[in-house]
Amino acid sequence: MTTTLLRSGTTSVPATDVLRVLLDEALSVASDDDADRYSSRTAAGRELLSLAALARRAAGELGADPGVPLASGPGVVVQRELAAAARLLDEAVEALAATRA
Repeated sequence: MTTTLLRSGTTSVPATDVLRVLLDEALSVASDDDADRYSSRTAAGRELLSLAALARRAAGELGADPGVPLASGPGVVVQRELAAAARLLDEAVEALAATRA
């Protein structure tokens, strides 16, 4: 498992944990705003789609079926894709932890 060293201390944190925190923060911000702002035609929407694709790739590396990342869509669909990718990553992390327990 890959680890990332955070600058705030000397604690080593798995990259999946960092990604999960980032996804949670992005979801909380995206859910508070107008959905049209996150259309795939906007910079913010493309960033959310990139983040969702990264989460899907990470889940795939952990052994889950990553599915097909969304390439475009209206804001509400982009928000749903981000939520689905975050949920997929959470499930992949939990499944991996269960196999190691």
